[in-house]
Amino acid sequence: MNSVLKIRPDLMAELDHLAVETHRSESDIINEALESYLARAQKQTVTEVIARIKATRHKSTLEGIDLREAIEEGRD
Repeated sequence: MNSVLKIRPDLMAELDHLAVETHRSESDIINEALESYLARAQKQTVTEVIARIKATRHKSTLEGIDLREAIEEGRD
């Protein structure tokens, strides 16, 4: 599937330079960067959910936490 993304001109210039310097395609560099970003974002989300659960561990209820959502986040 091909997508059209708008990249800021300053970032595009840096990407062009990096692609030339590393002899890699712009697509490869963008895919690697996006993969890294998404992995970090997912890890951060899971960490936040775990922290919320731990913070409520001593309470009698889990107000504001959707346990199904927390479980699904942990599976991804």
